[in-house]
Amino acid sequence: MNDENESETEETPTPDPRILTALDEMGVNYEIDPSGDIIVCVECTDNRSQQVIIDSSTREFMGVEMRTIASFALNSQGPFEVRTANFLLRENARLEF
Repeated sequence: MNDENESETEETPTPDPRILTALDEMGVNYEIDPSGDIIVCVECTDNRSQQVIIDSSTREFMGVEMRTIASFALNSQGPFEVRTANFLLRENARLEF
C-alpha cells in the first residue's frame, strides 16, 4: 500500500460535539485543528487577542469527566534566571496537550 492510500484510510479525529454545540449557541468562532482539538481566539483589550485550545478528548478521574483547556500567556518584566527558564522548559516538556 502506498502513502497516498494510507492517508485516505486514516481516520480524522472528530471534535466533541458538545463543545461545538455550546460554542455555536454562544456565537463563538472557532477552528478545528488536525488532531480534532478546538481553537478559539478571544479578543482582549488594547487590540490584543488570546488563543484558547480546548482538548476534544476527555479523561475520567474518580467519576468526574475532565478535559484540558489551555491558553498560553506571559507577562514578564525581563528575562528569567537560568534556573527558572530550565525549570519551565522541563515542566513544559512533560505536559501533554
